[in-house]
Amino acid sequence: VLEDHAQHMLVAARRGLAAARVGVGWGALRDGEYGKATAAFGAAGAADPSNAEAWYLQGFTARAGSGTREIRLRQALEMFRKAAALEPGEAEYHRLVAATLLQLGQPAEALAEARKAVAAEPNEARHRNLLARAVAAAGQGREAIPEYQRAMRLDGDDIQPRDTADRTRRLLARYMEGL
Repeated sequence: VLEDHAQHMLVAARRGLAAARVGVGWGALRDGEYGKATAAFGAAGAADPSNAEAWYLQGFTARAGSGTREIRLRQALEMFRKAAALEPGEAEYHRLVAATLLQLGQPAEALAEARKAVAAEPNEARHRNLLARAVAAAGQGREAIPEYQRAMRLDGDDIQPRDTADRTRRLLARYMEGL
């Protein structure tokens, strides 16, 4: 019983340390100190590998880090995937995995992740817009338009889905003319 209690206390201490390091990282991000934020988020993930937020935030700092664009995106993807695996019901983590996969030119994988984001939060315009982008990138432009329309209905003030839907319609029209 004492061993179980000691183990529980150790886990609680690690989680508390990780949460404190996440807080330090947020402060560093707010102050524009990306190196310090990266170190704090990395330390949080090391202190508590089950802390999805730490992995998610490491992904953000990896995208802005050093190295080539592809290296940064691959590092971010790894972190976002860890966060999504730890909290599979968190739509934002799946959205970021999908967005990063699209940036890496992997639309089929992005489509699967975007669908997970929409399944978790079906009334979020950003997730619908990303799903539409993934559908279009996967070569299914005609199927993308209803998703863009759903995104616009959810957030009519967001210009991005409208612009992307218009661009997709123009591309489809050119494609249909060529048939």
